[in-house]
Amino acid sequence: MKCVLLALALVCAVQAIDVPQPMKDVDIQKLPGKWYTVAMAANNIALLDAKNTHLKVFVKALALTPENNLEITLSEWEDNKCVEKAILAEKTSNPAYYSINYAKENQVVVVSKDQKEVSLCMENTTAPEKSLVCLFLAKDPNTKDKVMGKFVSVLEDLSVQPQILLDLTQADEPCRI
Repeated sequence: MKCVLLALALVCAVQAIDVPQPMKDVDIQKLPGKWYTVAMAANNIALLDAKNTHLKVFVKALALTPENNLEITLSEWEDNKCVEKAILAEKTSNPAYYSINYAKENQVVVVSKDQKEVSLCMENTTAPEKSLVCLFLAKDPNTKDKVMGKFVSVLEDLSVQPQILLDLTQADEPCRI
């Protein structure tokens, strides 16, 4: 019986999408404020290829609630206009992981290299709809130098390589700013 359980656990682990490991020194208290989405990546091209997909979102701000949950203010293209929304990501026992309920996604991981740039990876961990979308955020909307290099270094930690990578500093996106 132990062998069957071990084999099942290994099969499930192989099928899982691994998000980048959050930095051990992520200081969640320094995240609140205005942010700009400068790049996006996804493990499935359908998640970001159209203008109105629910995961092609542009983070405007991050805020902490009194309970240390993360409130994410974002905009997305909906009904031919840019719509602003607020999503509540609930804290978990790991300070870099949050639980969400948005567009079938159920987890957000905060990956930070420094306090001026951060990646938010939204993941659906339930089979068969496993998906992963990572957003690269910067404090400066004009961040162009080294942006993609820094984001690619975050994505290298993924076991599933993205099928689509968008450099939003080079694109005209109506909901970006």
